[in-house]
Amino acid sequence: MIINGLSDLSFEQTKLVLEDMQPLDIINNVLVGALDAVGEKFEKGIMFLPQLMKSAETVKKSFDAIKEYIVPTLTENQIKFVYAEEADVLNVALFGVTAKEWRKANPDLAKKGNIRDYTDLLHLVILNNLQNTNAELIENNVSQSERLIRLNNFARRQIKSLQNNKNLHELEKLQEQVNNEKYLLE
Repeated sequence: MIINGLSDLSFEQTKLVLEDMQPLDIINNVLVGALDAVGEKFEKGIMFLPQLMKSAETVKKSFDAIKEYIVPTLTENQIKFVYAEEADVLNVALFGVTAKEWRKANPDLAKKGNIRDYTDLLHLVILNNLQNTNAELIENNVSQSERLIRLNNFARRQIKSLQNNKNLHELEKLQEQVNNEKYLLE
């Protein structure tokens, strides 16, 4: 599905797979493997940029289905209280600062976005993995301080394993090309 760029089927198929597999297992065992295969085909000249972009769109739709699966329905009070704390747990685990600390250190950038808007693809992938891991830890009643430690250790391992991933670098290049094309069109 991903290799063939069948984005129309991706969302619904991922929802079906979620009935039998955990989100993190789908990401690590299905999506990453498919992205590796796409990257290899691209490197060998078997697949070209349009097919690569279609595969990336397909993966995005799979991630959307996974996000929908793990996002709970919360009351407004829960959203205000829990979201802020959990977002900062993830921010500190990955970036070493809370959102407030980042805004204070980067006032010009903070006018246009937040720390996550200005990070690279590697850190966004790790952040997504941290969100999934954090959800599992919360479900297992792990305390916030213990989660922070585990998430930070997980982030360090992820950076080491992903920073030299050639397929991730290809996606970063593709992201730069898309951003440059958007800039030229503006």
